[in-house]
Amino acid sequence: MGGLGLIGYLIAFLGTLMVAGDWWYETFISPVLRHRAPEILEASRPALVLSGAFVTSAAFAIGWSIFGFVSYRAGPFPRGASILMMLGGITRHPLLPALGGHLPTLPPATADIEPAPHDRPRLAARSLGLGKLGTNVSPTAK
Repeated sequence: MGGLGLIGYLIAFLGTLMVAGDWWYETFISPVLRHRAPEILEASRPALVLSGAFVTSAAFAIGWSIFGFVSYRAGPFPRGASILMMLGGITRHPLLPALGGHLPTLPPATADIEPAPHDRPRLAARSLGLGKLGTNVSPTAK
């Protein structure tokens, strides 16, 4: 898939790593903070936090979009899987809120310890997941 494929893969890997860190924080740390120190979550968000959220979402979206596009052109995976990877990346991009892109947000503070429901775009998650699954079906099919 060449140099562009490698770049797309590395950006997708970095973005996925950062998104996984965000999900870990939202799963294990946010509920405790909402229960013990809700004022932390109610405070305004520093610019560094918002910048980090934007970079995380952008790396994830751009990396998977590039990797999906390059794999579509080169054909190492089924075309449908490559299209789903591109769609998953595009719909996750923070600059496309109409398609489900968003900046990760901290959940609102509540008195209970139950995790707040995630507002992750389902279209992006499902299409990217199906695209990744499709790469395992027939690694040499076009």
